[in-house]
Amino acid sequence: MIATAQASGKPRKPKKYVLVVGIMLLPFMPIIAAISFPATLIAFHFGRRRERRFARQLTALGRSLPIHDAISRIQDGNGWLLREWRSRHKGPVRTWWTAEAPITIRRGTVDDDRRGSFQDWCAARYTDKETGSALPLIGTDTELRAVRVLCRKGSSAPIRVVEFVSPRRRK
Repeated sequence: MIATAQASGKPRKPKKYVLVVGIMLLPFMPIIAAISFPATLIAFHFGRRRERRFARQLTALGRSLPIHDAISRIQDGNGWLLREWRSRHKGPVRTWWTAEAPITIRRGTVDDDRRGSFQDWCAARYTDKETGSALPLIGTDTELRAVRVLCRKGSSAPIRVVEFVSPRRRK
């Protein structure tokens, strides 16, 4: 049994009911796992479908860039990549190209209010479906992975990247 320290300095013992409830829920774990796996696959399918529909809509509006064109432009030193994260902690990530040089704010250097306003500005100016000026990269999953590899630090390619969390998705 692990003792934890209280503010008064005396050790406090964990509550016994937590262990009892955990043991009672143990038989239900295989059922939860059996439900969780197909639910995750279904959610993944609908997410990919939504992203493909989004790409088709922007392509119909004339706002798309084939990935091989974007890579050649960026390696020539023209433009920037914008990586729009779904949330602060995980993807999916949409990758965009823009000829403009956005103002960058390093993580941890400003408070959350200014960082939030920067993210709102990036989304409105570059990645908004109606008013944005950036072009989404259109390609296969393998090609998008290649772009992610190029974006990693230490890559020999001169790629400039700005990452931000989409305000529409931020939570």
